[in-house]
Amino acid sequence: MKDILKVTKFQLYDFKKPIISYYMVISILIGFMITINLLNNNMSSSSGFGFTTAVFLFIAGLNCFKSNFKFMQSLNVSRKRFLFGTILSFLIIAFLTALFDIVISLILNQIINYSSAYESIFQNTMIFREFLWLYTLFLLMLSLGFCITMLYYKCGKIMTVMISLSPILILIIFSIVNDVVYRGSLNHLGRILGFMLGITPNAYVAVVIYFVEFILLTGINYLFLRRMVIKS
Repeated sequence: MKDILKVTKFQLYDFKKPIISYYMVISILIGFMITINLLNNNMSSSSGFGFTTAVFLFIAGLNCFKSNFKFMQSLNVSRKRFLFGTILSFLIIAFLTALFDIVISLILNQIINYSSAYESIFQNTMIFREFLWLYTLFLLMLSLGFCITMLYYKCGKIMTVMISLSPILILIIFSIVNDVVYRGSLNHLGRILGFMLGITPNAYVAVVIYFVEFILLTGINYLFLRRMVIKS
């Protein structure tokens, strides 16, 4: 447990500066939004920062593995404890960033014509649902970024290029199948991707989808880490 908390504290410290910088930029953008809105006599409208935060956390997840993993291995922290400590840091970071985004939304709603990312999708203002939706979405983005950076670290150069090109290749294959074999393949692919992205009229269904995907990614991350070769 001591090693897990050590990893958690280290990861949180590593995330601290990027998160502070991100919300400083968001604060500046909010200042511009409020100024523009006041100049336009409250006629302007703005949408939520939820998806922006999700993209930021995905990128942050891409950058929290390589150097941290090597450092913890030098301290004889086991791979399992490194993963558990990292996941615990993700749980804390997702909670805090979801809370920050909710507070930002509540403040902006009192000042300008503003709708959060959740409100834009689900057309309601249930704060608890919005928090759960943001929390699980942010967890998923952190874990996805962590998984992808481990995959790139584990693979060689040729395999890395193939993985990078795989979405394009999959789309080309489905396009050929759609034109030659079965018209409707792209529609089915769109439905599958929509389901995986949690595109649904029910926020709780989206929360369950995101959380299940987070659990699956955690399992995949464990499999990657278990026999990860330390590269120089």
